Amino acid sequence: MKSGLLSTAMLLFAVAAVAQPVAQDPPGQATSLSLEDALTMAEAKSEQVAIARAGVTRAVEEKKRARSERFPQLGLQASYDRTLASEFSGLFEDAGGEGEESGFEDLPFGRKNIWRVGLLFSQALYTGGRISALEMMAEAGQSAAGIEVASARARLGLDVVRAYYDAVLSDRLVIIAEAALTQADAAYQQTTLAFKAGTQPEFEQLRAQVERDNQRPILIRRKSDRDLAYLRLKQLLELPASATLKLTAALDGLTLPCPSGSRPSWRSSRRPRPRTSPSRCCGRPCARRKTRSARATRR
Repeated sequence: MKSGLLSTAMLLFAVAAVAQPVAQDPPGQATSLSLEDALTMAEAKSEQVAIARAGVTRAVEEKKRARSERFPQLGLQASYDRTLASEFSGLFEDAGGEGEESGFEDLPFGRKNIWRVGLLFSQALYTGGRISALEMMAEAGQSAAGIEVASARARLGLDVVRAYYDAVLSDRLVIIAEAALTQADAAYQQTTLAFKAGTQPEFEQLRAQVERDNQRPILIRRKSDRDLAYLRLKQLLELPASATLKLTAALDGLTLPCPSGSRPSWRSSRRPRPRTSPSRCCGRPCARRKTRSARATRR
């Protein structure tokens, strides 16, 4: 009897557990995204900025390599050869008597095991300015790499800011188009009531209907532009297309706010002069100086 009650209770418990609804994951919420956050995410995931920074690292190491030629160079070489057969095999085996050494085993040739150890030391005493030219070229390359990083960050920042505000503007345009459609539909409803009441002609009702219908393709176009703007922003931030974003920037003022850390550092309002790349103004003369020094050391 007890075993039957126990089995019945276990059966009811299993049925209740199966009948219990499975808990579902909450739907994905929109991620709030400010302009500063977008710039930070884009810079951390940008391949162009990473390539430019790798160029800076390469230029720094190239500068160290050029400077290292001023210091003494010390090298060690070691090698081992095992001779299986040579033209000297069996040449001196019968030179001595029976049980006596011939004395030719200490010769430097014809040995089976050969070890070589060498120590190399060098110090540049005169290079004709070649090392100085290499150092100047390395410094010019490092400066050019730094400018390339700044240029890559500026291009990325411009693209992100443009895509971000395009998305914000597209949101505002969709809201305006929806409000215009709502207003046109309300005007059409009022005109229809007035036409049924006999206070408005049929022409006014037809004109209100045309104005309402003309707002629908505008709303569809605005929504399509908004989807494209958000996809462009997600592409720059390397986010999945299914991600939901909530942009926190507003378009209330006459001027857009400048993101923190990107304000210009110059005080004057004059337009700065275009800077010449250090690799152009210093790289070529240093290369010619290096060539002349190589010719001088050969003489």
